[in-house]
This record gives sequence, C-alpha cells and structure tokens, in this order.
Amino acid sequence: MKAKDLIEQLKYYKEDEELLVAYWDKEYAETAFDDIEGFILSDTAWADAIKRTISMDFWQECASNELTDQVLLAVKAEEEGE
Repeated sequence: MKAKDLIEQLKYYKEDEELLVAYWDKEYAETAFDDIEGFILSDTAWADAIKRTISMDFWQECASNELTDQVLLAVKAEEEGE
C-alpha cells in the first residue's frame, strides 16, 4: 500500500479516535533480518514482497486473534477493577 492510500483511509476517522494500525516500511522490514549476514533487501524485492502479501483479509486475520485476546483481557481487568 502506498502511504497516500493509508492517509486517505485515515481521513474518515475523528482525530481523537483510537485505532490500532500496524505498518512496515522497508527500513523496518530489514531489521527482521539483522541476524543474516550480508542480507540486502532491494527496492525491487521489497515491492515484490508487498505484492505477494497485499491481501487485506490476510492481514486482518493475522491480527484478529491477538487483538481479540487483548480486548478480552482488558475487559476482564476493567471488570475486576485493575
């Protein structure tokens, strides 16, 4: 996704609305491979990796279990007065 597309999507939310947004840029993605000596992520490979994983359903599914677990923990903590 281009940054401009994300910015466009975000404009429909109120400025003080809480959101959970996760994104990876190329520089951040490269840090995941710090333990591989000589690893180089070219712009072409980065663009190809994005094309391979662009499915919105995939990303929503990846985060949904963790988010719902955290929501349940937060509600439980609130109910218990934590």
